[in-house]
Amino acid sequence: MSDTSNLTQIEIPVVAGGFGKGKKCLSDKTIAEIHSMEPKHVRERISQNIVRFKDGVDFIDLKQRVGQAGTFDLLIGLGYAKQSITQAEHIYILSEHEVKYFNHRPLLQSLLQDS
Repeated sequence: MSDTSNLTQIEIPVVAGGFGKGKKCLSDKTIAEIHSMEPKHVRERISQNIVRFKDGVDFIDLKQRVGQAGTFDLLIGLGYAKQSITQAEHIYILSEHEVKYFNHRPLLQSLLQDS
C-alpha cells in the first residue's frame, strides 16, 4: 500500500505496483466500502462476471498468492482480518482501468446487481 485517494468523501488505500510500475489498483474491500456493500458480495459479482476481466491485466486474485512473500502482509495492511483472508475463496484487486469502470455508477449497478 503506498497511496491514498479521496473519493466519495472517504480515504481509500491505493495499492501501487500490482499491475506494473506506476500503475495503481484498488481492493475489493475498498470498492465494497465505497458502495456500502459487503466485500463477499463484490467478490461474488466479480466471480460471476469473470469473463469480462483479464487475469493479470484487469484483476489479480490475491487469495491465490497468499503463500507468496509479502502478500499476506499486504492484505493485513489493506485492512483484511486474518480470518477473512483464511475464509475467502477470492480476494481481488482491480486495475486502475477497472476501478474507473467500477466507479461509473450505471456500469457498477449493472455489474453488481443480483442476477
